[in-house]
Amino acid sequence: MDNKLSEICKQLDQLALDILKLCEEQVKCRVKLEEAMKPGFVHIAKSRYIMGNRTVCSLQLPTEDSAEFDALTTVVPQESITDSEHRGFKLVETPKGQDTSGKSVLRRRKEKPESDASTEAKEENVKTYVDPIKWFGVLVPQNLKMAQNCFQSVLPLVVECANVQGELQRVQMKYQKLLKEKELLS
Repeated sequence: MDNKLSEICKQLDQLALDILKLCEEQVKCRVKLEEAMKPGFVHIAKSRYIMGNRTVCSLQLPTEDSAEFDALTTVVPQESITDSEHRGFKLVETPKGQDTSGKSVLRRRKEKPESDASTEAKEENVKTYVDPIKWFGVLVPQNLKMAQNCFQSVLPLVVECANVQGELQRVQMKYQKLLKEKELLS
């Protein structure tokens, strides 16, 4: 009984150190994220100054009534190598002209006239990829393009922060579980 209690105490000490390390890693990750996003916000502010505050605003973003499109970058869950319980995330970029299964979705320019039902079915299978910068017009300032590049480069940092936070929560739950076991033994 005393041997098991000392083993649980050692595990709790190790988990407490792991929690502190993960907290430090999370803070570092968020600082890197903030530093990487700052230039993007500055470029958006410059774009709003150049184009006007009504031109670069949330009114240009798609709504529920807008045409459907697919994202070029998606986040998918993945299992960690070290622990089957922990699930992390990773980015998957879909090249233009392909759907998520890897099949080409190029469409033919001129088709022979067919029945309306078959052409509608074919159009539903075609995935459309939209460059979000086009939501703000055709001739957008260079600052808006630079802001887009800044935010695209931040995506891996966001996934990294989410993975660190998930690992931290997993370790905290394990710590709480062992703490309850310790209370039952003492």
